[in-house]
Amino acid sequence: MTEIGKAAVTLSGGVDSSYLACVAKETLGDNVRAVTVSSPLLPRRERAEAQKLAGYLSVPHEFIEIDELSDENFSGNPKDKCYICKKLRLDAISSWAKERGIPWILDGSNTDDLSDYRPGMKALAEFPNVRSPFLEAGINKKEIRILSKLSGLPMWNKPAAACLASRISPDQPITKLNLQQVEEAEEFLYSILPAETQFRVRHHAQTARIEADADQMDKIIAGSREIERRFKEIGFKYVTLDLAGYQKGSLN
Repeated sequence: MTEIGKAAVTLSGGVDSSYLACVAKETLGDNVRAVTVSSPLLPRRERAEAQKLAGYLSVPHEFIEIDELSDENFSGNPKDKCYICKKLRLDAISSWAKERGIPWILDGSNTDDLSDYRPGMKALAEFPNVRSPFLEAGINKKEIRILSKLSGLPMWNKPAAACLASRISPDQPITKLNLQQVEEAEEFLYSILPAETQFRVRHHAQTARIEADADQMDKIIAGSREIERRFKEIGFKYVTLDLAGYQKGSLN
């Protein structure tokens, strides 16, 4: 990685981008910066964790503010919304990097992303200034977690995250309201579930469908009245628990 000189790491606050920022800092030193796209799709929790991680690594960090919802091609919630979103974000980051004389952007995609439904991966190929070191090295998610733990990163076992738009059912548009409802509902679940729990609140118009690890379903059922009360305050009419448990990309 030393041959690239200056670079900016796209830091989301997740395990992959955090370890990438760690390696980039060790390799490039003062020639690395971190950048986070802040938008209605990014939970405030993830925004704060990205900022915290950059401080932990002593990497200069900036936020780029964009609003994907202003693009009707995205807000209509099409099948390729992840491609549209990724392209909008990389356009913004590329302009930001160019203004600062940073020739390379580093992306945290890994080999597991090649076997999953990832329309956003198509956008990466359209930006010659973007490199994905983990893909180049053939590193997968499990290996990144192990390497993160060995490096002492505090979020090595953090559950996988995704943008809020991934919770919106494809039969409805993506709006600031339904994104806010999902974020508030999930924030409430964070308050009653262990930190390592993998869960999602899927937004189906008036219905909130909770997906969670099977070993946490008893806890959700035990708190069902409290959960129902809070979710209805947020704006949902019905609250359901998916007995199939957490399913990665269940709305793809």
